[in-house]
Parts: sequence; structure tokens; C-alpha cells
Amino acid sequence: MLQTILKKPELYDLLYQDVKEDISLYKTLLKDYNEIVEYGAGTGRITIPLATEGKRIIAIDNEENMLKKLKKKIQKLNLEKQIQVVNADMITYNQNKESNCVIMPLTVFNYIIDEEKQNECLSNIHKYLSKEGILIIELLTKETFKEIENDKYVAISISYNKTIFF
Repeated sequence: MLQTILKKPELYDLLYQDVKEDISLYKTLLKDYNEIVEYGAGTGRITIPLATEGKRIIAIDNEENMLKKLKKKIQKLNLEKQIQVVNADMITYNQNKESNCVIMPLTVFNYIIDEEKQNECLSNIHKYLSKEGILIIELLTKETFKEIENDKYVAISISYNKTIFF
């Protein structure tokens, strides 16, 4: 199902339109950082709010459809100077420029299932992350599953989406 959603940016935006709690958290955590590398930027759910606050964002994703939608939003909001869109795989992405802030919101790191590839991703980040820099990774844990397994809305949503997309 995830692969289907990632190929349909309108659906992604619809499914995540009400997920906003983490945006204020990122704004608070990143208040002292002017340039942020965001992995899994998608259609800009985190990217756009940070950029509208004056942050410069390097928005990385490897789904062309998601990036097309993000570029349209950037143009519509006149944020071309704030956001650099990069089509790259988060496992192998590296940059020559040092950065002091990297984020992986909304369980993006969980998309990397293979432990070796997780290590490769983190190793590449380590190469360009400054010594005083921060890396924020939002993870989906076993505890998270326990919290949502009895949530009726989540169960209905997952069931509904499976019938549409499988």
C-alpha cells in the first residue's frame, strides 16, 4: 500500500492533511537552524511550513511524482529561494557541503528495512553532518503499534485503504 500512496501525491496529501502535530515540534526543535536537510520530503508536509518560517530546506526524495507535486507547491507559494529539491535515494545521498541539521520525519527511516542499508544511510549523513550538527529521526516502534492497534479510526483507515489500493 505504501508504494501505491507514494506514486499518488494527491492521495498522500489527502491521507496526511490532518497530521500536523509534528510540524510545531519541528518548528520548535529547529528554531536555531537556518538550513535543514530533509529526507523523505515528499510533497512538502514538513518542508513547506519550515520554509515559510524562513528556513532553507534541501528537500530529498526519490519519488518523482511526489517531487513534481512539491515543485508545484513551491512555485505557487514563491518559495524557490527557500527550497532546493533533490531527487535522490536517502540511502546513498551525500553532499559536498557540510550541514548542521538533518531530519527524517514521519518514520521515513523505517522505509529502510535492511540493516546494512540503514548503516549506509547513517554513514553517508555522518560524512556531511557537522560535529555540532543534529540528526532527528522519527521512528515507528513496537510501542507505537501497541498504541494504535486498538484505535478504531486507524483500523478502519487501514482496512479502507487496502480495499482501494490492493
